[in-house]
Amino acid sequence: MQRLWKFVRAGLVCATFSCSLLVGQQRFDLRGSLLDRVAEQLTERYLDRSFCDQKLPGLVERFRDQAAGATSHEQERAAVHALLAQIPASHLALLSRSTQQAFEAELLGQRAPMLGCSLLRLGEKFYIDSVYAGGPAAQAGLRRGEEVLGICGQHPADSPWLDWRSDDAHLPDPASHGFVVVDGQVVDLQIGSDRPRKVELVARPWSALAASIAGVRELPLASARALYTRLWFVYHERSARLLAAALREHPDCGGLLLDLRGRGGSALECGPILRVLQRAHARGLSIVALTDARTRSAKEILALELRRRGLARLVGECTAGAVLVADYAALSDDAVLMLPVGRLSYSAALEGTGVTPDVQVSEALPATPGADPILWVGLQTLEGMLSRSTSAHSR
Repeated sequence: MQRLWKFVRAGLVCATFSCSLLVGQQRFDLRGSLLDRVAEQLTERYLDRSFCDQKLPGLVERFRDQAAGATSHEQERAAVHALLAQIPASHLALLSRSTQQAFEAELLGQRAPMLGCSLLRLGEKFYIDSVYAGGPAAQAGLRRGEEVLGICGQHPADSPWLDWRSDDAHLPDPASHGFVVVDGQVVDLQIGSDRPRKVELVARPWSALAASIAGVRELPLASARALYTRLWFVYHERSARLLAAALREHPDCGGLLLDLRGRGGSALECGPILRVLQRAHARGLSIVALTDARTRSAKEILALELRRRGLARLVGECTAGAVLVADYAALSDDAVLMLPVGRLSYSAALEGTGVTPDVQVSEALPATPGADPILWVGLQTLEGMLSRSTSAHSR
């Protein structure tokens, strides 16, 4: 049983985050600086042993003065992030405990109090991102790309409600931040630079899985209707059933637009998802999958296999190239290190490379509020596929 759990855990972790209870059970040593504790975990567990022996000690010394001179916890974390950014691997990040817990809850489809969006930081500016369908932010009318000037009267960088950054240190993603809230908490956001407005959000239990279910909808095309489904995560033992139910409940749609943008999920769920899509494709359903530069891990495996099997056209940006087995290590009461501890069979093809889409579309940040060029081109691509299919059948 223990061996089986280790296998399951490895499959989940490779997909971006583990379901491990390690953080809750591990005893951590608070002696030494945060930088020292990160260096100790990397030395003991980082997958590239030669890197640990030959390069890591010099890197740690390079950032020691920056960490030692920090006058705040934020500056100390910035020094650690700068160190991690020099290590050539995905799944390396210094996370808050609340972020790690949120990631694991999302992977399992568990609801937790949230505002239903995150913020991207570009320089000194913050923008709405990842607006979950049906969540508080969506119901308040917030759109991805809108600038956030303040949170409860404070600059976002100074707000106690904004969580630590959660993006991989080595990857070129912009800094991404969630919110730290409790059920029923009211958070006021000052939105927009031209005509600023105040938007009041009330935290309530929601999840990426609930958003994926709520976001299933039909989109009109010239010759048919398209079924749109976004997998915010590849949910363990849930995503294939979600897709199958959506296809069953919308039998008249001629095509499927499968949105794979964003973080990964459970690699163990890739097989069941591909079987659902294989059956749909065999029935004549045309499929377009959307990717962006933050598509990673289990979603990259899906993108690669969709192409290899000829099941779908890929539209969007090259994926992140982030496919490693990762785990968590507790560093203190509130700090957790996510680090790569192994490779998968897909790692050689995807890590550091990613999947290049058939139709490339750049999605510049910050986004124009409400604009979605990848979705628009995906719809046009699907329309072309349906038109060609109709023409072929009419001959």
